[in-house]
Amino acid sequence: MNSLCCKIFKMKKISIIFIFFFISGKLSAQNMVAQYEVKKTIKGASKDLNVPPVNLTCYYYKKGNRIISFLKADYLKEYPNAILRIETGENNGQNFSLYSDSIQGISYFDLDSMILRTRVIGGLESNDNRWYYFESNYRRWNIFPDSLNLQGMECKRAIELSDNGSPIAEIWFNPEIPMPVGMRNLINVPGLIVKATYYGTSETFTLKSFSTTEDIPDSVFWPKEFNEPFKKQSDLRLKK
Repeated sequence: MNSLCCKIFKMKKISIIFIFFFISGKLSAQNMVAQYEVKKTIKGASKDLNVPPVNLTCYYYKKGNRIISFLKADYLKEYPNAILRIETGENNGQNFSLYSDSIQGISYFDLDSMILRTRVIGGLESNDNRWYYFESNYRRWNIFPDSLNLQGMECKRAIELSDNGSPIAEIWFNPEIPMPVGMRNLINVPGLIVKATYYGTSETFTLKSFSTTEDIPDSVFWPKEFNEPFKKQSDLRLKK
């Protein structure tokens, strides 16, 4: 009898372990589609001018171990010539040049081959496509005990630091929903990003919607901008 109970216990234990790994694998491989409202602060503008931020939308797609995100420049509807003008007086004003690309900030991750592909605007060349090998823990997050309810979700705060200790991004995230990679090359993300400030580009992201059930066509992961040549960059590895 004891032997039979022992066998049943072992079978139950194996079943629980199998279910755990099945669920974990399903969570890590599931699809995700998300959209973010983005406000971009204009660099070089003095505070007394009261220059408004410009609007973009960030699109994020995850299918299995492939992830891509990009920004669409909604501000081109308001500023079709990619020039924001602030009037400072009669017949006087100041112009600010905006990026004229309708699609910007493309970041693609393949977590199987550990390849990152990016498209840089404002680089040395008009089509500045780059690719890297990267380590998943290349960047680390400092997670704080702060909590904040955002859009009905209990969120935690985290900051990602560069090698010299300066902040790269600050996020509020939901740790209950896996998101291994975020937008703007944010690697090793601790959960679904609900709000983010990306300091390098002076952008603030606010989650508008997300879904884990939508089917995503493979064509999403190779936009037409990727048909231009790529330049190999140095590997992104954790500093020892």
